Amino acid sequence: MNPLGVLLGRSRRSDVLEMRCWRPPIVSFDHGFVPNGGRVYYLIRSQPPLLSPMLYEYYLATGDLEAVNEILPMLEKEYNFWLVQRAKPFYDESENEKFQFFQYRAHMKTPRPESYREDMDLVRNITSD
Repeated sequence: MNPLGVLLGRSRRSDVLEMRCWRPPIVSFDHGFVPNGGRVYYLIRSQPPLLSPMLYEYYLATGDLEAVNEILPMLEKEYNFWLVQRAKPFYDESENEKFQFFQYRAHMKTPRPESYREDMDLVRNITSD
């Protein structure tokens, strides 16, 4: 079950849903994507693009078309971020078809500030050979 489904199972109150589910899109409107957190260094890392499926599930559960119309421009902006910044082409030779997929990554060449020690421990014995 998805997180929204769990939340709906606990409460049908739309104010609870809006508080928990739609705060991230407000943040994404400023940056074009949902940052991994509220700190400045998170602005180069996004959350996975799950807001559109969450909005769809929310709409199916509540029928709240007003929320959909309010949030949809933000989701379109986030989708554009993924198209421009994270889309990668893929060619399936066996089917002779081209596809596009979104790569979940960050543009970083340094350890994460909040996990510096763990990242350094992870790569300590890696060689460049």
